[in-house]
Amino acid sequence: MIIWRRKTGPLLRWSRLVHLIVGAGIPLLCSAAWGYPGLGWGCVGSMVAGVLWEIGTIRLWLWLGTSHPWADVLDLGAWWVGTVAVALMMG
Repeated sequence: MIIWRRKTGPLLRWSRLVHLIVGAGIPLLCSAAWGYPGLGWGCVGSMVAGVLWEIGTIRLWLWLGTSHPWADVLDLGAWWVGTVAVALMMG
């Protein structure tokens, strides 16, 4: 069974911007709350949360019948780009 697959359609989508913002927001909030240790753990947690979210969309597809029954590798990439960008800017 294929788990990871790219969505069809354009490369730049509004949903990828949302993934990038959420991926950047988690470490930013953790950094604001707990400083540098929070930034580090926030980055790790954000990357794990991104993987879990994308795998969870498979279940959402089964329950809600959305249009994409796989975890989107480019959405995950956008999430991780947001996380890494914050790590590089704040660290």
